[in-house]
Amino acid sequence: SLALVDTQRGLDSSKISKKTAIFEALKIFIASGNGEYPKQELEKLAIENGAECVQNADASDIVIAGNANYHVLSLINSGKYNILSFQYFLDCVKEKDLLDIEPRYTIHITDVTRQEVMEYIDDWGDSYTKLVSEERLAEVLLYIDCQLMYLYILCKKVLKKMTLDNRNEEYYRKLVSEHAERYFDSHIPGMLFLKVIVYFDQDAKMTLTRLDSSLTADWIKKKKSWDKLELLSIRFKSEGGLIREIPTEDVTHVVFNNQDLCRLEELTRTFRR
Repeated sequence: SLALVDTQRGLDSSKISKKTAIFEALKIFIASGNGEYPKQELEKLAIENGAECVQNADASDIVIAGNANYHVLSLINSGKYNILSFQYFLDCVKEKDLLDIEPRYTIHITDVTRQEVMEYIDDWGDSYTKLVSEERLAEVLLYIDCQLMYLYILCKKVLKKMTLDNRNEEYYRKLVSEHAERYFDSHIPGMLFLKVIVYFDQDAKMTLTRLDSSLTADWIKKKKSWDKLELLSIRFKSEGGLIREIPTEDVTHVVFNNQDLCRLEELTRTFRR
């Protein structure tokens, strides 16, 4: 008679106590284990943490795989299932939370799931919304093209030094520019304004708050314009731009508040000298 081998049988869950609700309401199919974590041990962990273990990929919400055996390869080739590494499963248990799906965990995901994942994470697994530890950053870099990786590391180091030592900011900026010109055809991602030096013409009299007298419509209008310029300067700096607090000879651009051009003539004379 035909019979399933032990690794293909579902685990008897009648004697397994639920410890957490991490995977509550999820149907998980453990397609395979590995030498360290056999299939039935992973199933036990799933049940202990609130999941319902099923023995058919079609009945599951998530497929977990360890070794890439014939069955797993068949599921991948079908293109129908979200198949995640058993490490995703173990990390969820370790963190006691249902983690986001990231490239490092995926063996295969459907196009629909991929689009959903790209809403909160980039192609290399770097989250748009979560803070990243040094260890996690090192993992993300493994997915990045070698050129981009080198550039990313360089920029991180340079930006850190610029933060710690503002006196040498121009030296570090020059260093980045030299490397970019030597090794790369296009600009550095995330540093669009690296070679741009801007003086933002902001009204020194415009304070952040006005508590000494009642608000006026004119002051509110000016304040809104001032805030827009302030936000623009922050965005500019985040893209690698350099800001001068006073007009200097090396300034490449001057940005005005279009609601306040009273210093335009004066600044024009300054830069013509």
